[in-house]
Amino acid sequence: NETNIMDHEQFVFQSSGDHDVEGWLMKPPSFDENNTYPLILYIRGGSAGCFGNSFMHRYQVLAAQGWIVLYVNQWGNGGYNEAFQGEASGHYGEQEYKDLMEAVDYISTKYHFVNTDKLGVTGSSQGGFLTNWIITHNDKFKAAIPQASISNWHSDYGCSDIGWTFGQYDMEGMPWSDEEKYLSMSPIRYASKVKTPTMIIHAEKDYRCCLEQAEQWFTALKVLGVPTEFVIFPDEHHGIRKPKHRVELLYHIIRWFKEYL
Repeated sequence: NETNIMDHEQFVFQSSGDHDVEGWLMKPPSFDENNTYPLILYIRGGSAGCFGNSFMHRYQVLAAQGWIVLYVNQWGNGGYNEAFQGEASGHYGEQEYKDLMEAVDYISTKYHFVNTDKLGVTGSSQGGFLTNWIITHNDKFKAAIPQASISNWHSDYGCSDIGWTFGQYDMEGMPWSDEEKYLSMSPIRYASKVKTPTMIIHAEKDYRCCLEQAEQWFTALKVLGVPTEFVIFPDEHHGIRKPKHRVELLYHIIRWFKEYL
């Protein structure tokens, strides 16, 4: 199917962390400033990268559904300076979470065309972790799709291909010496607070954020009665690469958001 390619609008605001946060907003092709639209917060993966002025096909496809897409370089992303990226280590779920929530509030306050009753959130890898973290800490979003996510830093240490190095440097310690710190930053601890309908997407052979992370999260949410689906892509690794699977991934994302937004 064809879609109209949309430009994106850059914005900057000062967060509660006393630093500037840069972000972008992509509007749907059918945009009419007199109407209101659902908004999708799409959180990037990895702490070393950052968003910029580049073409991102997933956001174009989502905007084409009639949704506004929001993406942000929150605290902990690369591309600015060492403090901006590095000081998030050992403090996951703190300032980067605030930056993302404040970005949504900033856009919702600045623009009347955002339907604040129809907010969705998704992201992959660290973006998946933050998606899990967000739905354990507020009910602002009506639908969530964590992709390649982390739910339990404690078990991730012994399963991930970078678990022990990540634990040593980014978590600032070992699980047997500071179990409380690992679990305090793990969404699984706060699973009972989740009310948001959640589709969990994961790759079968993901050795970075292992499948067991998604299995734990799915089990917890199902037991708690949260509307939940679990989509596993066979013979895929950390990031969905095969073209047919990339198309299918987008169909699943669209299906879930259309059901709940």
